Amino acid sequence: MEKQGLTVSCVLICYNQQQYIEAAVKGILSQSYDVDEFIFSDDCSTDETFAKLQIAVDKYGIGKNVTVRKNSSNKGLIAHVNTVMALSTGELVVIAAGDDVSFPNRVEKIAETYLAAGRPMLLHSKAVAIDSFGEETGEEYPDVSLRKKLTVEESLLSQRIYLGASGAWSRDLIDKYGPISYRHAYEDLIMGFRAVIEGRIEYIDECLLAYRTDVGISGGKVPLTGAECLSNRVAKIRREKDIFLQRKDDVNKFGGVRVDLMEKLGRRIQLAQVRSNFYENRVALIRNLLMTPISFFDGVGGEVKFLIKYVFLR
Repeated sequence: MEKQGLTVSCVLICYNQQQYIEAAVKGILSQSYDVDEFIFSDDCSTDETFAKLQIAVDKYGIGKNVTVRKNSSNKGLIAHVNTVMALSTGELVVIAAGDDVSFPNRVEKIAETYLAAGRPMLLHSKAVAIDSFGEETGEEYPDVSLRKKLTVEESLLSQRIYLGASGAWSRDLIDKYGPISYRHAYEDLIMGFRAVIEGRIEYIDECLLAYRTDVGISGGKVPLTGAECLSNRVAKIRREKDIFLQRKDDVNKFGGVRVDLMEKLGRRIQLAQVRSNFYENRVALIRNLLMTPISFFDGVGGEVKFLIKYVFLR
């Protein structure tokens, strides 16, 4: 296809994915499109992921502009994403994970759609689901509810905007909003919301990758103990609080969002802060009682019910 001056970066981020990394590297390096740069970044894995990453790049990356790097210490997802986005140079950045497999036409289709649709800020697609052995499960992701352009109201409090593993971001989106500030957020829930409020998100109704559904974030086991339930609960609260706080910052930067929606977001942030303080900052919880009593009683009451049902009676 004619590139029309478009530069494309392919970025693969990985952590402790030694059994899947070769297939992921082979997929992203086997693209039919003339990719300008490939960046492979490991978040200081504790297994053999980085060594196997280097071997796979040496095997499949001959003649390509490839950077292979490793963080000196484990940064966590958001800091890792911020680091790699700052290193990338393409106008369009195609994201890949260390446990998924990009099809050879993935980048070409994304670039073609990007140019045809007037350079949207974010693109995403369907994916074929595979299990830990690489076998297709017969499912496709995302579900129908995400195969449309969500409104700001629909996405404001949502924990599902697009399939992050299928995404590609424009340099406009990266530069306008800058790095993600809250470390417990998920990058797809932030970048997706940013693209929604801009009205510049595009869905490609074609399977462009194999998405592994029973490993990593998408495949956590059902907790069997009260301690596991509690750990997952605290992590979920941290994540939601940071997502809502980042969305508030992004809306303030963008402007033009209805006042009633901002009020709704503000109430959810108050509730998330109460729930977080219940577990992690009891002094701040007292301030919540004085400053936001309704959120205090809603949040504390909900967490007490959770503890009784899933921790104490388990």
